[in-house]
Amino acid sequence: MRQFERQQRRQACVLLDLYRGDARAAEPDRHVELAVSFVATLASLTARYGSDRLAVAVAASESFALPSVQSSVLVENLLERLAVAAASPKPDLSSALQGISIPLLNNPHLIAISTRSDQSEAIRKQLADRGSRKLFARLHITWLDVSRGDLEPYFTWI
Repeated sequence: MRQFERQQRRQACVLLDLYRGDARAAEPDRHVELAVSFVATLASLTARYGSDRLAVAVAASESFALPSVQSSVLVENLLERLAVAAASPKPDLSSALQGISIPLLNNPHLIAISTRSDQSEAIRKQLADRGSRKLFARLHITWLDVSRGDLEPYFTWI
């Protein structure tokens, strides 16, 4: 009798929060660039090795989500959208997360890559206000603030 091992696929859920509070929005921001580069690299590596699944929500001047970034075509789509994503003084975190709500139900561990301090409680409140109690109850958020250097153990500019 042959025994077949079922390959386990891990699901990673990522929120890219492109907050920019100052009035110089037209100027490049190294924190925004670093956050976008990190998510782009993560997506590219996930697709290259093909064993894991990645769901990405982006909160910026326009929010969008890609609930399944697994192939090079889907990574290319994400990269094109990230290339034109602009930081915002009011990124809509809960709208972006609604786009990956199904992957978050399967894996309620969210990694937030942000250009500001921890907004976990604001996210929980917004989700509760929107009636997403099932998602809200189980959600665990790891907040990485690029401006504080939280990505340094994981990612550096070359």
